[in-house]
Amino acid sequence: MQHSNLSSKQNSQNNVSEKKEILPPLRGESEGGSSQKAKRGKMFAFVFLILALIGFADATYLTLKHFNGGPITCSLTHGCDEVTSSAYSEIFGIPVALFGALYYLGVILLAVLYLDKKKEQVLSLISKLTWIGLGAAIYFTYIQAVILNAWCQYCIGSAITSTLLFITGMTYLHKHKKLDAPPAQE
Repeated sequence: MQHSNLSSKQNSQNNVSEKKEILPPLRGESEGGSSQKAKRGKMFAFVFLILALIGFADATYLTLKHFNGGPITCSLTHGCDEVTSSAYSEIFGIPVALFGALYYLGVILLAVLYLDKKKEQVLSLISKLTWIGLGAAIYFTYIQAVILNAWCQYCIGSAITSTLLFITGMTYLHKHKKLDAPPAQE
């Protein structure tokens, strides 16, 4: 009888391991898919972090120059002072560069939060927030090109940074959506 019970337990264990092998991978995951997804998330977080650090340095420089009242050295374009001292450079007396610095700081903090907690929702939030930066970039580029007819290299740098953040965010959302999509029906 004991031999029969032992044999029955072994068969039961064999059946369990066979079942484990035939179960399909979870949505968006293949063998090693979760580690691949984690690597991809980490890569996106670092890209967000690096771009936001560049934008933060740029916007902080403009903010400090605004409050210190010093001239802004423009070596690549002409019109930095005209752009940064125009009526469009402030909202209720607050320099728009300060709003930019706070935006970039928010992205930095969220990217660091993702790297610490590994929560996919944080990367999705960053990605969705990049619309704000893109909207500001389009608006202020229009102001420089059409209304002021003057260019500020730091403002252009911020617009490029915001656009790259947006492209990174939309790429993340697109790839994340593909990973979360149910497997194709055959």
